[in-house]
Amino acid sequence: MTPAIYLLGEGTLHGLIRARSVHGPALRTTLDAPPAPGSVLLAAHDDWRPQELADLQDYARAHDLKLLPVRLDAALALVGPVVTPHTPGCALCAERRRREVAQVPDADFAHPAPTLPPPAALSPLLAVLDDLLARAGTDWPAPGQIYAWRWTDLTGEWHRHVPLHDCPHCSPYPDDTAEAATLHLQPRLQANPEAFREKALNLDAGALRAALHDWRYGLIHHVYRAHNAGMPLVGAEFHAPDHRLNESGWGRADTFVGAEPVAFLEALERYGSQRPRGKRTRIRASARALGAHAVDLRTLGGVAQPDHPAYDYAPLNPDTPTPWVWAHSFAQNAARLVPEHIAYYQHDRVPREERFLYESSNGCALGASVEEATLYGLLEVIERDAFLLAWHAQRPARRIDLGEVRDPLTLQLLRRVESLGFTPYAFDITTEFGVPAIWTLLVNESGGYPRALSAAGAHFNPEKALSAGLIEVAVNAFVHLRKDAHTEEALQAMLRDPTLVRTLDDHVAVNAHPDAFDRLSFLFRDAAPPARLDDLFPDWRGWIDPDLTGVLRRLTDRVLAEGLDVLVVDQTSAVVRDLGFAQVKVIVPGSLPMTFGHLNQRFAGLHRLHTVPGRLGFPNPAPALHLPHPFP
Repeated sequence: MTPAIYLLGEGTLHGLIRARSVHGPALRTTLDAPPAPGSVLLAAHDDWRPQELADLQDYARAHDLKLLPVRLDAALALVGPVVTPHTPGCALCAERRRREVAQVPDADFAHPAPTLPPPAALSPLLAVLDDLLARAGTDWPAPGQIYAWRWTDLTGEWHRHVPLHDCPHCSPYPDDTAEAATLHLQPRLQANPEAFREKALNLDAGALRAALHDWRYGLIHHVYRAHNAGMPLVGAEFHAPDHRLNESGWGRADTFVGAEPVAFLEALERYGSQRPRGKRTRIRASARALGAHAVDLRTLGGVAQPDHPAYDYAPLNPDTPTPWVWAHSFAQNAARLVPEHIAYYQHDRVPREERFLYESSNGCALGASVEEATLYGLLEVIERDAFLLAWHAQRPARRIDLGEVRDPLTLQLLRRVESLGFTPYAFDITTEFGVPAIWTLLVNESGGYPRALSAAGAHFNPEKALSAGLIEVAVNAFVHLRKDAHTEEALQAMLRDPTLVRTLDDHVAVNAHPDAFDRLSFLFRDAAPPARLDDLFPDWRGWIDPDLTGVLRRLTDRVLAEGLDVLVVDQTSAVVRDLGFAQVKVIVPGSLPMTFGHLNQRFAGLHRLHTVPGRLGFPNPAPALHLPHPFP
């Protein structure tokens, strides 16, 4: 049975539908009484009417109706998205996404089209609309679908919109609560225990594209291939709200087809770790007011120069109110509060006077389950902690025999970077946690810029840790370009004054300068010949367990035994969950946090720099905290 259709609105488009639609005689034009449930509201306008649409959406949801907006927008005529009572997504958040993707100021969208299209130019649009209305009772477009008709060249296409997590008109996401944050770990049996993955990620690039990519409305709006990376590299670009620049997730593999889904998932991880997208922050208070419910801010590390004019955050103050989110504490097996600007790294969301620490994406991970995501988030924290510990404590490290590399892709990359004049090195920087951690280094034998590039890897399987670090540093060698801002004068100034090192690119560039190469000399102090992986890590297979959750418990127990805690913030959004993944941020208070911008480094109050080196056999009573790290 065809539902009743109500034509609402005004203007040229409204009149054209009423006069020329094949459904014209059956269209109702007044809402004297609430329509029967299942009826369709067709709202047609010549311009953008956000408040009117918001009211109609509320009315439609309250009375179990469907709303189909149709409007003109300069050279476009837009149909959809369909608004239904029990499904997230609406015309207002679709338009917000379109404007974010286009990066056009709202003011430039606010004006109606200077000229209206001739009726003949809209005839194909009417045909599409008539077909939709004919199927209104049965085969209706999926939520989030939008048809864009460009009347200036008579072309049209369907688009897909992913609902915005914080849309005030349709967002279904729940409040952040202690109960929801508390983890209840489940067994996660592995098909291949040596892979340390719950299951093989047989990623379907087509399915990810269909769910996430659209050049006009997509969460990911641009996918591109980079042919200058020494291996297939794919970028998946998205727009970060409130930021002027786009961000990308990167995927590397032995083929571009294989790299694309990896890029999609990294973009999804970055998107979800910037700000809360799966739950609504409800607590704003001071640390003192929260008492034992909140993490001790001192364990997150303080900065050395909070009063420096270039430091972009407020001084750490337990009486400063700030937003807080819930995290699961493995030490307490209960929920604890952490500052939102530590749990998510897009700091612009929190007012400057309420942010007192810089945070990066360190510890953010996506996995097939919350257990897998937590495991890999923790591995990243351990990797970065090991790198910073080696750098600032000037740790002499045992060199690794690169003849151990067996992965064909890694071997191919090594041959390519050697052809560019680089010599690759790898060093064991494993800490007391017992997870193989490896520093990888490329040295430019010509002595020119970039003189040296660094990366790292950490994994239970030392071969995987080595390959991960080597691939990272090798790709960086191919894609690294000296930015215009990194003039000789600018880099010399950074070498003299580390507070001028403000960005990730600054960290890499200043340490790639030939005059900084001596800073890496500590890595070569161990005169022993390069060691085989099996000699350095003879017991790594002891980590193998058929249950991935068992691996996670043993690793968290190892961290807890060192007097530290493991905090997990569940960052999973609806779109991540719908794709079958989970996403977390892992925080280990007391570990060395990876930051960028020398003024943002957070080591004050952390004891690891003074205690762990001695335990591992390389005591250093005066860590080199004045040297900006070279991590990329």
